[in-house]
Amino acid sequence: MEIFGNLDFTNNFAQRMAFEMETSFPTTPVIGRICFVRKRLYICVEIVSGSPAWIPLTNEINTYLHNQTTASATWSIAHNLNTTTPLVQIYDTNQNMVTPSEVTIVDNNNITVTIGTSIVGRAVVMFGNISGLQTSPYAYTHTQTSLSATWVIPHNLGYYPVVRVFLNTGAEIQPLTTVHNSLFQVTITFSMPYVGTARLV
Repeated sequence: MEIFGNLDFTNNFAQRMAFEMETSFPTTPVIGRICFVRKRLYICVEIVSGSPAWIPLTNEINTYLHNQTTASATWSIAHNLNTTTPLVQIYDTNQNMVTPSEVTIVDNNNITVTIGTSIVGRAVVMFGNISGLQTSPYAYTHTQTSLSATWVIPHNLGYYPVVRVFLNTGAEIQPLTTVHNSLFQVTITFSMPYVGTARLV
């Protein structure tokens, strides 16, 4: 067993455990393995009779870092995350978290943070998918309308997605091969021509 850093199993709980950021998935998937790839946490599961697939457990969180260089009790932050439900964390120059007295949503891209005293520091503004489901741009649906045994799918997701294929009857089928040509395209092949849809997440 290789251990890097600290591993605390106090009361049978894994504490202070961190996953190393990886740039690609392991070449040999192992059912049950968890990995942190390109800012998202995945688990390897068995889809059908030994066929492994990487299922995302989290979304990539969009963030904006605001540096407040002038002492103020009110910070105006243009985060441009296009949301009215951001998560905001405030830190002073000693890296202590400060709880604001109020966070006012100005519009989808701007907030005003009110703090009890005038300070300088930084604000981390974050936004992810509230429902926890994969939504655009973290998913893509391809519709294959012409019979073909090879589907070339340009998805533009920027990562290697999990691919699930469904016939028009609603039945899910497994491709013979799934080849990720790049971070933006995948090619799947079958033993015979099909029409249907492919869901990429």
